[in-house]
Amino acid sequence: MRTCQFFFLTTLALALTLALSLASPIDVMAQKKKVLRIAGMNPPDYPATKQMYDLKKIIDEGTGGRYELKVFPANQLGDYTQVYEEIMRGSIDMAQITIPSQFDKRLELTFMPYLAETFADLGKRFSQDGFIYRTMDQLHAKLGVKLLGFSVEGMAGVGSTKEAKSPADPTVPKGFLLRCAPIDAIKDGVMAMGFQTMSLPYAEVYTALQTGIVDAYEVGPIALTYLTFRDVAKYYYQYNNYVECNQWVVNKKLFDGMPPEDQKLILESIAKFQQQSIDEAEQSEKDYAQKLKDGGLTVVSFTDEELAKIGAHVRATVWPKMKAQFGDEIYGGLMAEYK
Repeated sequence: MRTCQFFFLTTLALALTLALSLASPIDVMAQKKKVLRIAGMNPPDYPATKQMYDLKKIIDEGTGGRYELKVFPANQLGDYTQVYEEIMRGSIDMAQITIPSQFDKRLELTFMPYLAETFADLGKRFSQDGFIYRTMDQLHAKLGVKLLGFSVEGMAGVGSTKEAKSPADPTVPKGFLLRCAPIDAIKDGVMAMGFQTMSLPYAEVYTALQTGIVDAYEVGPIALTYLTFRDVAKYYYQYNNYVECNQWVVNKKLFDGMPPEDQKLILESIAKFQQQSIDEAEQSEKDYAQKLKDGGLTVVSFTDEELAKIGAHVRATVWPKMKAQFGDEIYGGLMAEYK
């Protein structure tokens, strides 16, 4: 009897081993597949969100079944401050969001005025082998986050209800009051360009322009002026004074645990998306400038030489003030990069 039992158990073990060895590669991959969640801020049909779905296809098909990406746009997993904290914890895997600075004020580095003066300059300055990317990556890493790249929305400018004085000369006072975002780097930047500033909630800007409480506003991409302020603004100045961008981030522990070929695939894909976002932002700027002109607004653009002059003046005036916020190492690196 014992011999029969031993024979039966041995045969069963061999059968199970054989069955496992004959399991299809698809079954094995399905067992190993890890589902990743990526959070976004924008609507499903927004260009940056479409890139998230493109990344899904790349990851789903390019990692040999090791990963599957699920996309959650339009703040479905929470606003950007919540999402970033969840990325730190690892309860959300990836995101393409505005980066909050409550965990480290140095994460406001990308708002520094005139990190780039033109779109061509932007592509070089924000590349994965550039100082800005390397520095931001180091800051994220201290919080348990890996920076993958940037998603550029556009270059900032100034809209107004009246004409600015000597707009290309940053040393000349512009003659009116400007509403500015409550970020020191942005505020100090426009003040160095000759504008007087005041704090005001963004939701109140339109009415403030109508009633004359303020004469102007700084804003991100020119599209925002067309979509929000075209009925009240009369002038738009394309200063390119800072870069409006979101960032692609992933939990660092998760990324470090990925096979090198998967890391390479993701980083190379994001680099392509980043350049694509820059190209699209440049075209969007041209398109919306024409729309504003067609609507009767005066759109003032500047030559590369004029932007270089404004940028050099603003950097020399503002960046030393930012040294306390960003520290000696980052400040020294910036000055060496832009000397």
